[in-house]
Amino acid sequence: MRILRGPIWDAAAASPGGPLFLGVDDALDGTKVVLLEGEPLGKHPPIGLTRAAFSVDAESFLRFLDRLDVLSLVNEEGARITRGHLVDQWIAWSLYFNDPYGNRYELLTYEYEAVKRQVQPTTPS
Repeated sequence: MRILRGPIWDAAAASPGGPLFLGVDDALDGTKVVLLEGEPLGKHPPIGLTRAAFSVDAESFLRFLDRLDVLSLVNEEGARITRGHLVDQWIAWSLYFNDPYGNRYELLTYEYEAVKRQVQPTTPS
C-alpha cells in the first residue's frame, strides 16, 4: 500500500487529525486503510473499534511468522510476540500484536490447513 495522492486524498489528509488514506490504487471503491490521529489505546479499556485485522494468504502468513524475531512485535501487555502466540481459530489462524503506539492489530489467514501443516507438524504413527 502507498499514501494516496490527489485533490481528494490531499484535502482529507490536510484536515486536523487526518485521515491519511493508504491504498493499492487511486480508485474510490478500492481497498483502503485510513489512519487518524488520536490517543493510542495501549492498555486503556477499549471503546468502539479496537483492532484492525488484515487477512492474507497462507504463504504471506507463514513468511510473517518467519520474520517475528526481526519485527520485535509486542502484545498489549508488552510481551514480545513469538510463534507461541499463534491462535488456532479452527477455521483461521490469527496473530495479535500492537504497534509502537499501542494500536492493536490482527493478522489472519483462512487458509487453515496449509498453515496447520507448517505450524503443527504431524507425528509419525
